[in-house]
This record gives sequence, structure tokens and C-alpha cells, in this order.
Amino acid sequence: MKSLFISLSLVLFLGTGLAQTMEHSISVSGQGIEYGEPDLVVVEMGINVNNQDAATATAQANGIIEEIRTALLAFDIETKDIRTSQFNIWPDQRYDNSGNPTETTFRVNHILSITVRDIDSVGDVLAESINAGANSVNNIRYTFADSKELQKAARASAMEAAKDKAQQLADLAGVTLGNVIQISEGSSGGGGGGVPMPVARMAFANEMADSVPVSGGQLAVQVNLFVVFDISGE
Repeated sequence: MKSLFISLSLVLFLGTGLAQTMEHSISVSGQGIEYGEPDLVVVEMGINVNNQDAATATAQANGIIEEIRTALLAFDIETKDIRTSQFNIWPDQRYDNSGNPTETTFRVNHILSITVRDIDSVGDVLAESINAGANSVNNIRYTFADSKELQKAARASAMEAAKDKAQQLADLAGVTLGNVIQISEGSSGGGGGGVPMPVARMAFANEMADSVPVSGGQLAVQVNLFVVFDISGE
């Protein structure tokens, strides 16, 4: 019980000390943003087929998926960068004008998630996959293989912004800015924004395509810092 009492006393003492310190402080936020060109693309695409027989629909989808895989390997895309992200089979019930069921077919949706490391080849990858039978492109996401350096630069900018803001506030309040006593961070970006490409926009899928024009542009890596500075009166 004695050790418990000492521990509780220490916690209360530290908590009181921190509260007193926070009473003489300035809390600010700083934001840093760095831009970079993506070097990695993740594409989700595949096949959507419909047939009166579920086994036939599955076999058709499997055959087209293998054609797509073969097309992808021609671009030196490794098998580890090709994975199934969706595989769904469901009945597609049709009705007449009176609302009575007339026919049931089966729809198979098989989607691959493909990591393309040569972003200059993305347009050709899409075109060849479409030529191989793909009729569903769900998402194209540009990102970074490694965004650490951009994060470091954004973090430095965020801290500089926080210091500038805290110094201005200290000058306005007529106090002296002291040491940093607390920092917390939040980051965003680096993953890029998905560009949706609905099936309805891929109406040319049954035609031979030479290349699909896509552009990655630049992506932002953002770091937000919440910084608390000690202050003292002049």
C-alpha cells in the first residue's frame, strides 16, 4: 500500500506540474505541404460477365482473367503485383412489365488489383488489358513507392510555420517564447487520389485500343503539427 501511495502521489505531482506548465504556454498548429511526381500506380480492373449458367459464367470470366494476366506479364509486371481484389457471383433476376419473374441469369465479377511500377506504361497496360477482354475499370490510384523524403520536408515546413506563428503571437502578447513542451503530428497524402472510371465510360472495351491517355500529375504530402511552446513574461 505504501508503494501504491507513493506512485499515486508522483502521478498527481507530475499532472499538477504539467497543468501549471500548460497555463504558461502558447499552442499553435503548423502545416507543411510538399509535392512530388508519383512513381507507382495501382489499377483495379477485370471482367464482368453474365450467363444463364453460373458455371459457364465463371469459366468465361476465368478465361478472360487469364488472358489479362498474360497481357500484363508482357509488360514485366511481376505476379506478386497482380492479385484478385474482388470475386463475386450473384443471380440476376429479370422481370416482365407486370413485375413477374421471367428469367434468372448469373453474373460474375472478377477484379484484379495491379501494381504498375513503370508509370509511363499505364496507358498501354490499360489498352492491352481491354484488348484482352477487360470491360470493368474501377479505379486508378497514383501514389509513391516511398514518400519518406517528402514527409521529412513537409514536417520541417510545418515546424517552421508553427514557430513563426508562435513567435508572432508571443510578440503580440508581449511575452518571451520558450522551448517546445509538446508536439503531436498528423499526416495525409502520399497515396494519391483515386480516379474512378465507371464501366459506362469504357464503352470502347470491345474495340482495339492502342493506348489509354492517363496522367498522374503531382501528389501532395501534407504534415500537420500541433506544437505547444513555453512562454514567460517580460
